[in-house]
Amino acid sequence: MSILLTDKEYESLRVLEDPGYKKLEAALLRRCLKRSRTPGLGDDETTTEWYYHVCEYLSDGAMAYRLTGNEQIGRWVKAITLDLIAKTEDEWIGPWYRDHLTKPSLGHLETAHLSIGVVAAADLGADLFSEDEMKSIRAFLKNTAMPLCLNWLNFAERLNNWRCILSGGLAFCAAYLDDRDMMERACLEFNVCIEQFQPDGTSAESLQYGNYAAWGLMMVYEALVRKDPAYKTRMSPDRYGKKVKWDAYSHLYHKPLSGFGPYDRPRAVNFNDCASTYRPTGDMLLHISTRCGESMPVEAALASSLFDLHYRNIENLDLAPHDLACFGMYNDFGFLSFPLYLGKASARALKDCGWESDMYFSNGDMIVRESFDSPTVLAIRSSGEELYGPSHIHADLNHFMLVYGKERFLADPGHSCYRNTIHELDIATAFHNTCTFLVPDAAFDNQKDVRQEDMFKLKILSQDASLLRGFSKGKPEPPVKRPGGKLVQERRGNTFVYTSEAGGVYGAPIKSFKRTWILCGTQMLFVVDDIESVSPVKTIWNWQFNNRDGALDFTVDTPNSFTAYRGDSGMRMFHCSEDAGLMGPYYAHIHDFYHPSPAQEAEGKSGSGQLYRWTEKSSKTSRRRVHAIAMAPAGEVTDWSLDVKGDQFSLLEKGAVRSSLQLSGGSMLFRWDREEWSL
Repeated sequence: MSILLTDKEYESLRVLEDPGYKKLEAALLRRCLKRSRTPGLGDDETTTEWYYHVCEYLSDGAMAYRLTGNEQIGRWVKAITLDLIAKTEDEWIGPWYRDHLTKPSLGHLETAHLSIGVVAAADLGADLFSEDEMKSIRAFLKNTAMPLCLNWLNFAERLNNWRCILSGGLAFCAAYLDDRDMMERACLEFNVCIEQFQPDGTSAESLQYGNYAAWGLMMVYEALVRKDPAYKTRMSPDRYGKKVKWDAYSHLYHKPLSGFGPYDRPRAVNFNDCASTYRPTGDMLLHISTRCGESMPVEAALASSLFDLHYRNIENLDLAPHDLACFGMYNDFGFLSFPLYLGKASARALKDCGWESDMYFSNGDMIVRESFDSPTVLAIRSSGEELYGPSHIHADLNHFMLVYGKERFLADPGHSCYRNTIHELDIATAFHNTCTFLVPDAAFDNQKDVRQEDMFKLKILSQDASLLRGFSKGKPEPPVKRPGGKLVQERRGNTFVYTSEAGGVYGAPIKSFKRTWILCGTQMLFVVDDIESVSPVKTIWNWQFNNRDGALDFTVDTPNSFTAYRGDSGMRMFHCSEDAGLMGPYYAHIHDFYHPSPAQEAEGKSGSGQLYRWTEKSSKTSRRRVHAIAMAPAGEVTDWSLDVKGDQFSLLEKGAVRSSLQLSGGSMLFRWDREEWSL
């Protein structure tokens, strides 16, 4: 009897007339028929090595065979499965850069994915194999696959996405083999790994890796609960189920991605190592919708809404590159979407799921949008509360992204292949929309001007992004915290104010770096920086603009202002200081999504990000600086200007004052829309 699709589920799906389900099943069948025409695991879309996509390809094929009985797909599933169990232990460990020397041998991410794929094939396609072939499959899972997963869990003292994924591989093997001891171990690991998620369901790793870690825990839960429903009382997906709120706020819009065809693809707020094209995995959304319906009905409804948004209602479900879906970097729906669709909760409109115009998450993400369809999204990185699973962190505190009219203007680099040397730049403070500092250097102190090519020869003070939560003897140590954090979060009408402190991540001589954002409706933003140091430094303000498709049109208007255009949207930025020089562009990188190999289409080319920097001309220990930003349709953005009179900064549209900021000592007085606000 199948664990992954019971006879009752099979019969229910056979008579299900839901149009969304029919669309999903048709897409699965197209996908698997196309693959099954080519022997082996490669096809005309494949850009990854076999162990990166084997789980998705094989489990999809097994589910398609179980649902349709298609003989061509069945022959392909059988051939691939028998080929995999004929491979050596060394091949199951993974690519050459994994640890192949430690004894007993350790499995890795690839091992867990292989294990899940082979179990899915054996479970869903049992009638494809002879009795002797089934004995060989079970023997291989028992003697090679499961021990490799277990050895990693015993050896590695880490609490991160890896532990979740290896636990998933262990659970699939154990449930299929009816190994009760290993099922117990997988249950134990689930309840340890759940500690990686913040209490509000967010992840300190990133949006992307939070999804990947939850995918692994979903595999544990589904394998054990489907094998023995008693495990429902011992495991709960509620903690990572709360993540759907973060997913909803982080979504920006759908639109085509140049270089990847005419169909709409998602964009998201992508702090840390996260794809800008992120959407939650379809299986995961249906898992939360089904499994959290009683305990968290709002989150279950929200998960259904997101599934409809990203899968059910999109025009094309055949969006490549699907060979990356398995490794979690270009998420898609998979084989578990089919049984889980039967328990899908009723969707609710996002505005009816507790929507707030500004949402702070405990991992430090602050996302501001008046409504789900607002043309403007302000997303801020600040130090969060205690972090439960810090990893993949960028040196990016007081960094922010700014989106207007379905265009990402101030953007995050995202992430590329980890063995790419440019990944060091993807992480670095200087490639985010925050500040770095020049520490006095005798070689340059007496120079009035520093050439662009010499800038990186100077001593630049950046943020420290190293942070680790300890793990020993099977248990995680207490959560950890980065210095600084939220100081102010306040809204009045359509005005939002947020203040964050980040000085502690730089170390000496920086004492304080306090940044305040004042967002006025959807078109005006003031950014006020208060920076103090023990000894004099020069501040560098870094601004990373999105030019990933060559569509950025950029004009330097004055030494202290510039105008940027993307598509039908425009943005003007004003730097309010006479003691800083503008330099740029520096040609940086904006990535679409991760790929395990270099020089792929998703990897941003040089110049896909354009960096502009204002650098102070003289060193000092204290400064307060204002940046003013106006956003408008491209044909109207030049109607905006900034008037500065002493310590008063006024944004004007067609010569009329729209908002003003008055600085006095340590206070700020803000005026907009007939409202006066002392900050």
